[in-house]
Amino acid sequence: MCLAASKHGWPYCRPVIVVDGSTLKARFGGMLLAACGHDANGSIFPLAFGIVPSESNESWKWFFEKLRDSIGTREFLAIVADRHKGIEYAANLVYPDAAFEIYVQLLAANLKTRYKYFKGPLKIYFDGVSRSYLLSEHQCHMESIYSRNPDMHRYLVQADPTKWSQAYFNRRRYAIMTTNIAESLNIVDRKARLMLVGFLVEWLRELQQRWFVDGREEALKITSKLAPKAEKLIRTNFSLGLTVTSRPADQFEYAVTNNAVQIWIVNMSKRTCTYRQFQVDQIPCPHAIAVCNHRRIDSYNYCSNYYTKDYLYACYAHVVHPIGSAEGWDVSEEVRSQIVNPPNTKRGPGRPRVRMILSQGEEHEPIRCGRCNSYGHNR
Repeated sequence: MCLAASKHGWPYCRPVIVVDGSTLKARFGGMLLAACGHDANGSIFPLAFGIVPSESNESWKWFFEKLRDSIGTREFLAIVADRHKGIEYAANLVYPDAAFEIYVQLLAANLKTRYKYFKGPLKIYFDGVSRSYLLSEHQCHMESIYSRNPDMHRYLVQADPTKWSQAYFNRRRYAIMTTNIAESLNIVDRKARLMLVGFLVEWLRELQQRWFVDGREEALKITSKLAPKAEKLIRTNFSLGLTVTSRPADQFEYAVTNNAVQIWIVNMSKRTCTYRQFQVDQIPCPHAIAVCNHRRIDSYNYCSNYYTKDYLYACYAHVVHPIGSAEGWDVSEEVRSQIVNPPNTKRGPGRPRVRMILSQGEEHEPIRCGRCNSYGHNR
């Protein structure tokens, strides 16, 4: 299920696809697979949903093939998922030119479960390992982890840092580092997972109808050039840019220094910085902003269009149209004559679970009333 509104909005999203699966609790079971993008404000943008018997290699291969047929592929495409082997197998098969990456929250949750003292310095070092733009900084933090917990260091090495550490990313990440895959499927709440397929598909369509209306309304409220989160990031970088000094080599190349301790080379024509943040995030880093200030040019001109409010509105510009009652549908006799039999299912032992099993390190959030702020009930 990929709506036309999502197809038209996808070119205005950052070229990053987040995928995950969720168990359905209806009579015939199955799995709901979802693919989501990120809009200019870093929010989840629904792309496609698929219902399959199980989360197998063949199911993911089918889902990625249908996804590619619907939205095509993109330059610098990255696919972010958990460590399920079926996802990586199918992604590499269907999207051979895309980068496959693991989202960091899952790794952090596993570390929190495995190691009792994953907090304080170890947590800080892990954040440095995953978020560093430079390989030298990444290795420095890895050495710090090794000195405190060799077993944790071995676990991170086995997890393949090239798939989750920013220092190894050779492609544009557009400031997407800690993608929360669970968020992409939390839009399908517990009641929806109990629906039969026909009702679930309509529920998803109606959900996206509301989603696109809210997206357009939020985009129209923005008064800045960039989406709110990108605007906050560039303002932070602007403040940091005031603490460094730039010296020109020519019209475009500059040496940016911090009290002569470190020197970064910025090339504005190529939009690169030796610190790598400029080219990875596609938004001016503090060193690039220092050059913009020196040349008295607008740093906003060097931001990717994927951060702009125009692209944010364009994501949600198309309408998800409502569907009337089935009595008024014009259905051909060929379709009417087809008989769809229920799938073969295997019922597991015991009473079926209703509540979703939480991931490692994930905590259940109790219901809280928005009126009295008490727990255990809502308004």
